[in-house]
Amino acid sequence: MKFLPEREQKLLSQYVYIPLVLHVFNRDRGLITDSLIKLKEPYLAIIEEASLRVEKDYGSIKKALRDRGVKIYSEKRTEEGVELRYFYQGYHHQAEYKWEFVRSEVLYWMHWYLKRTPLPLPAR
Repeated sequence: MKFLPEREQKLLSQYVYIPLVLHVFNRDRGLITDSLIKLKEPYLAIIEEASLRVEKDYGSIKKALRDRGVKIYSEKRTEEGVELRYFYQGYHHQAEYKWEFVRSEVLYWMHWYLKRTPLPLPAR
């Protein structure tokens, strides 16, 4: 059996996490739109800009996986997490991502796309 190299494993993980980030941004956009917040436009603009970056990156991730010979043929969300089935160099593989880890990764990527990545404070 041929194992997936580390770079492709990272791309595969991002293939799972990034669409969920977009899903959360779209849900939040609707919540803000329907809220009683007086000045919604700044919040909506930030989410829209981040969503466009997410969509662009997702396309790049899919292309990179295709170029590296990874063909995903099944993606299923279960109670335990997200299951992927894919084909790589003549072998079928399966990957499972548990919701506990998915949630923390989606949160990380949301911070990253919103440019609010937690940074260490500079030494004084």
